[in-house]
Amino acid sequence: MNARAANIGSSRVEPGLKFSHARIFNSGANGGTDADRLRIAPTEMKSIPSQRRPNNRLTVVVVDYDPAWVETFEQLRTRIWPVVCDVATTIEHIGSTAVPGLAAKAIVDISVVVPTPAHVPMAIERLVSLGYLHQGNLGVEGREAFGAPTLLPAHHLYLCPSNSLALRNHLAVRDYLRAHPDIADEYGALKKQLAARFTHDIDGYIDGKTDTILGILRMAGFQSEELEKIARVNRRSV
Repeated sequence: MNARAANIGSSRVEPGLKFSHARIFNSGANGGTDADRLRIAPTEMKSIPSQRRPNNRLTVVVVDYDPAWVETFEQLRTRIWPVVCDVATTIEHIGSTAVPGLAAKAIVDISVVVPTPAHVPMAIERLVSLGYLHQGNLGVEGREAFGAPTLLPAHHLYLCPSNSLALRNHLAVRDYLRAHPDIADEYGALKKQLAARFTHDIDGYIDGKTDTILGILRMAGFQSEELEKIARVNRRSV
């Protein structure tokens, strides 16, 4: 395990303290670097209203980074690529497991990328032929979701056109965190705090991360209307 992977497991959070939503400052205000303007400061966590899916039984568990996640992605990519290589442009490892040193839920996120929306139906057929269950977009425009076959390592599979907002969101957050390991460490601490607070409330967990994600996307140049769309998806109500 590399040094960052070892260090993240030993970072301490004082009892009674929670990592708040990211303190996002307007770009350029008060000077400082992008990382300074996106600093996640330890503070007492304010109550985060969670009125969505009160019967949600999904358990949220965030663990220290595991280098084996990269190997899992490569194994799954090797299985998927031959059936989509004539319709897809690439297969991307996305989400927190794609960021070295970042604490995450131990579920690998994968996105198959096709050139245009017109290529989506054929790619869906190919993935279904591998045993994936097409689940539709699950409320996220420009992103088709799939249930994974049993007996494979835990993963989420998505299918996106190359210009979709959903894909740009995934790649921008991944690339920013890869380039800013200090922010990745703080984001990982935030996720652990949220997982402890919202162990059986995935929506509360997602909502608690949303301001941080929006801050990263703002730094990456996303426009206000794009940020609003992403916020609406992450803060769905029942």
